[in-house]
Parts: sequence; C-alpha cells; structure tokens
Amino acid sequence: MSKALWVKALTLCEGDEEKAKYRYISLRVDALIHATNAEAVAKPEAEPIPIAQSEANVLASRAKMLREREREVERKNKAKLEENKARLEAGMLKEKPRT
Repeated sequence: MSKALWVKALTLCEGDEEKAKYRYISLRVDALIHATNAEAVAKPEAEPIPIAQSEANVLASRAKMLREREREVERKNKAKLEENKARLEAGMLKEKPRT
C-alpha cells in the first residue's frame, strides 16, 4: 500500500475512509497503468538493438559473400584474359577487329 496514494485518496474524499478505499484502488490502478506505459515506452528503445544487430550481421555477411563472388569473377576473368593473350601470341586465336 502506498502511503502517498492513501493520503491523496483520503484528501480527495474529505476524510471518508470508506470512499477513500475505492478512490485509493482507482488511484493505484492509474499509477500501475502509468508505470506499465512508461516501461513500454522505454522498452522499444532497448529491444530493437538486438534486432538491428542481427539484421546488421545478416547484411554484413551478405555483403561479404557478394565481395567474395566479385573477387572470384574477377579472378576467372583475369585468368581467361591471360589464357586468351597466350593463345593470341601462340597464333591459336585471331584478334577480332574493333568497330
């Protein structure tokens, strides 16, 4: 029981203890609702951090995978270019005219 709320209830009911009991319950419910709402407002700031962190991890891993694929494609293209240069120098490949 909150002494402050009880005094407030008694004051609002002009000292009538029977009425003050009901007023106290009403005040206490309001106080609990207010406290719950305050916690609910505070939680969304704290909870999205893990969600945002997990999304960031997923995005980071996807970006890493894409960079690895790009490097692999570059390696393959470079190898193919070197192979074509060697074949061209050996006379096994004719150079296409540029337009």
